[in-house]
Amino acid sequence: MGKGIVHRIGSKYIEKSVSKIPKGSKEVYVLSDEQKKLIRKITNETYFWSALIGIVAVLAVVLPFNAFPTFFGEQTFTVFGTTIKFELYYTIFAILMLFPEIWALNFVNLRAVKKICLACKYPSANAEDFEEQVNLLTEAGLEMPAKHLELFDIDPYIGLSKFSYYSLFILNKLKATLTNIVVKLLVKRFLGRYALRIVTDLAGIPIFAFWNAWASRGILKETKMRIMASAATKDFIEELNPEELRAAKEKIGILFHFIAQQKRSYNYALFAYMKEIIRIVPEAKINNKEEIKLEQLFDTNDSNNKLIAKMLVFGFIVDGSISIKERLTLKKMSEFPWFEYSIDSLEEAVDNYLDGKGLPMI
Repeated sequence: MGKGIVHRIGSKYIEKSVSKIPKGSKEVYVLSDEQKKLIRKITNETYFWSALIGIVAVLAVVLPFNAFPTFFGEQTFTVFGTTIKFELYYTIFAILMLFPEIWALNFVNLRAVKKICLACKYPSANAEDFEEQVNLLTEAGLEMPAKHLELFDIDPYIGLSKFSYYSLFILNKLKATLTNIVVKLLVKRFLGRYALRIVTDLAGIPIFAFWNAWASRGILKETKMRIMASAATKDFIEELNPEELRAAKEKIGILFHFIAQQKRSYNYALFAYMKEIIRIVPEAKINNKEEIKLEQLFDTNDSNNKLIAKMLVFGFIVDGSISIKERLTLKKMSEFPWFEYSIDSLEEAVDNYLDGKGLPMI
């Protein structure tokens, strides 16, 4: 399936800039002080513009409504003999105003992706997978779902009920709107009849500003992970014994299913990790259609257990985060006598990784 026009434009925008990166440059996950300072500046600028777009978007909807209340007010409709009052024109106007906000946010986020690529000197134009990397980074900037794990037949939602799955999806997509509704109810409760419509509408300004900046935060983090994860994975795998990996081939397939199910998301960093492992152990059995339990990963062979535990820990942190579900799993694993990591040490490792200091403890 071809890419949409927005993706194609974004891809050309990023490609034009990164094609100037000197040949021979390699992806890095250990950054210099100058690079870290530049990325912090890019991050703060992106937060500012994303929040500002949220503020302008709210004002662009609220001010016309209050300036022309007669036009944007309630209309009366009769449906199957029932009279309904509904702000039809205002609703249509609010929906239409979403498009310029989305376009503006896409530009701000793609601009940030481009600048981070230049700061990290990645990808270089002479790289074999240059176009693939540009596409991956464009998808990150446009907040497109990274479903690369499907190539390995990995489903991170196995074992999750349909109700839980759709609840997660709806909350993720409508978090800003739902937060706005809650705040409006609180404002009305505290101010009572003194709560004018424009006051409750303007209460959405900090909410949409926050969620826009929060979305940009996720995009910036995903961009950094798509740049850093492959390099970190290659360095990590160099420390592993290929023979020991092949000896543990029966566990490797279910290990990746388990990590994906812990994360409950299509995770590009995990895909990059899997791709490198499968390159070394192509005979590993990946097919699986059931939820994996922690106990299935380990047996009586402590040597294999330590290897799988090490690979599991790296799989947890390679995307730069440790979820609550993963923390609970690590806590359970700490009861095993051969488990060598503490949650505190792993949190420190993640902080160092995100700060461009590498992953020395793994």
